[in-house]
Amino acid sequence: MMPPTTLTEHKTPAGTAYIEAGTGEPLVLIHGVGLNKQIWQPQLDEFSNAFRVIAYDTLGHGNSPVPADNIPLDDYFDQLIELLDALDLSRANLCGHSMGALITLGFSLKYPRRVKRIISMMAAYDRSPEHQQRSRRVADILAGPKAGVLLEATLERWFTGQDFADPARHARVSRVQNWLEQVDKAGYSRAYRTFAENGETYVGQLQKIAAPTFFVTAENDPNSTPAMSQRMAGEVQRGQVFIMAAERHMGQYLGAEEINPLIRKFLETPLP
Repeated sequence: MMPPTTLTEHKTPAGTAYIEAGTGEPLVLIHGVGLNKQIWQPQLDEFSNAFRVIAYDTLGHGNSPVPADNIPLDDYFDQLIELLDALDLSRANLCGHSMGALITLGFSLKYPRRVKRIISMMAAYDRSPEHQQRSRRVADILAGPKAGVLLEATLERWFTGQDFADPARHARVSRVQNWLEQVDKAGYSRAYRTFAENGETYVGQLQKIAAPTFFVTAENDPNSTPAMSQRMAGEVQRGQVFIMAAERHMGQYLGAEEINPLIRKFLETPLP
């Protein structure tokens, strides 16, 4: 395993916090709700020898600004546009996890000329009414005084028992737990509300995405199921899918050594 890449935080004129490493074709990494740019350390380490890798804090997370309540999903697209413009990037490869995948896919539909390739990790798609209602209940709890009760349930949903038992994996689990405990409560709840209310926004529109798209999910992810990623891969114009065996929602972090070589192969495939 290579040593962690040393990174310095920067900010755009609008206040978006980001880190970057390497030179070459740009790869922008977008984390999920409740997390921050540090979740991408394994990918920054892996790809910075061949790509310019940029990871940023979405609104309400890490050191980026906390948005107003009832923030529309478009504000997350505007944040990404501002980041790309600040870095003078006309086009980039985008990789998003969970809510970051929703941002990536929505952004690619709205601004297709700014996107070269897409990697969608653990994305939810066309959720059942029951699933949608559960997400709204979580958003309600996160906005109230009892938000802390969700931490244990979130960890159980994101990780397997083996993740907690394996010493090497447990260290990463502990880092995720710490990030969830330290996240700005208002930023977290507002982002989750946007995620809960906009999860079905792009159902039926993915056929408009022409950029090569790689869908990754985990065999045991209860909310971002393999069936969802397989369906999305079939709907975009140039889709492929990989299911991480025995993993859950944080497979791209705990199982980075498995998935990173496949991501590299995808990114190094010439564009059509």
